[in-house]
Amino acid sequence: MSHILDSQMNYDVSSSEDVQLYNIQMDPTESNNVAFWNKNRVRDMLAKLQEYEKTAVTPQWPDVTSQCDPALRGGTWGPYL
Repeated sequence: MSHILDSQMNYDVSSSEDVQLYNIQMDPTESNNVAFWNKNRVRDMLAKLQEYEKTAVTPQWPDVTSQCDPALRGGTWGPYL
């Protein structure tokens, strides 16, 4: 079995541990990984994912403070500033 490595994202397309692809219509319980038999589709999807990741913005989370504690708001999360 030849191992096909995606050069940009380092996924081993021949390994079910790295990449999984399922035909949801035929296999709704995701029991049969079809990535190995659909290497071109997997490569295309990984390339799209890589393009999407280029446009991702790092979340700007505020610093965590004791004011975040849900116990201060009846056990629920909500704005604290």
